[in-house]
Amino acid sequence: MKIRNYKLKILTAASRQSGQVLFEILLAVAVIIGVAAVSMQLSQMSLQSADVAGDRTVATNLSREAVEATRAISGENWVNFYNITKGNQYHPEVQGGKWVLVAGSENVTINSEAYARFLVVDNVSRDSSSGDIESTYNTSNDDPSTQKITITIQKSGLADISYSEYISRWKNASPVQTTWQATGQSDNPTSGDSTNFNNSYLSDDSNVDITGTPGSFKLKTQ
Repeated sequence: MKIRNYKLKILTAASRQSGQVLFEILLAVAVIIGVAAVSMQLSQMSLQSADVAGDRTVATNLSREAVEATRAISGENWVNFYNITKGNQYHPEVQGGKWVLVAGSENVTINSEAYARFLVVDNVSRDSSSGDIESTYNTSNDDPSTQKITITIQKSGLADISYSEYISRWKNASPVQTTWQATGQSDNPTSGDSTNFNNSYLSDDSNVDITGTPGSFKLKTQ
């Protein structure tokens, strides 16, 4: 009888040890699965962060291109740029070998990803005392030589990215007129070249002489 009890004790201890090993194995498997799941989640988050960073880089470059294009447009003809409808959406586009502003937004595809781009132009006012740009536009302090442009980039799955820049007129019209042949000039200069000028002048009172040296005139002797 004692021998049987001894064998039973041995079997019971072996069973307990076997059960503990099995529990430890299951616990180790659970830990491995948990670590793997966390690693996959972190990897996915890292990939998503890289995608967002890439999208923001593309959006920044699209904004910079729009700013430089708009600077070129304003430099060619400030009056036309100043007179576009404020608050409306435009986008830069190359036409005839130069940048122009076209109404509406545009879709740009880069690396198989679609981005929408548009800009809005607003008037600017300056404080009459300090000369600083006012945060809220005041028609009484309008600065006709400065405009504010706001570029917006949109992409599915990405929050809108907006960037603002101030563009100022940096040159005045300086047309060259080489002859004064007759009346008929009716346009004032609106750009930094002579495209709006011809070889005439607006009017006279018949007391000028334009038949002398080309590009000059003189008053007639009474």
